[in-house]
Amino acid sequence: MFDQLFSNATTLVLVAIFVEALVETYKKGFPKLLNKLPAEPLSVILGVIHCYVLDLKIFEPKDDNWFVNICVYVLTGFVVSRGSNFIHNIIDLLKKNKPL
Repeated sequence: MFDQLFSNATTLVLVAIFVEALVETYKKGFPKLLNKLPAEPLSVILGVIHCYVLDLKIFEPKDDNWFVNICVYVLTGFVVSRGSNFIHNIIDLLKKNKPL
């Protein structure tokens, strides 16, 4: 069980870093189009798409309902969309011992 949890967490971190790198690359590649758009919506869209394509979920729902599965992909996509900033913020919180 711990191995599966560690594997999922590692995959989440790698996909988060990958999505953030993609957003930065797209913003540099299409400056006229994407300078008007904040990075967050693009990051969320890419995060959700990559989680769906890679079948990456934070947790496995008990129901095999399509709506619940889509919600889990979207939730995971939001976490991934924060990219390495999200991971960096968690590490900072743990270092400062602040309550969440």
